[in-house]
Amino acid sequence: MRQTLSPQAEARSRLSRLLISRRRLLTRLFTDGVKAVASDGVLGNPRGMSSELGFACLNAVANPLTTHATIRYRQLT
Repeated sequence: MRQTLSPQAEARSRLSRLLISRRRLLTRLFTDGVKAVASDGVLGNPRGMSSELGFACLNAVANPLTTHATIRYRQLT
């Protein structure tokens, strides 16, 4: 029998699962490339996009991408 969670606990649980899922997706994306997670090479649906939103998305991933690349490739230099 499944335990009933409070709305706050359910929200925390859903957020935790989402963050783990995103972390796995980003790890696979950075390790195996875009085609590993999107067979056509396009991430997501571009409807509703704008250059402002594109720049906001790029800014959101810039620091994690830099950190990942620094850790992964520093050992090669």
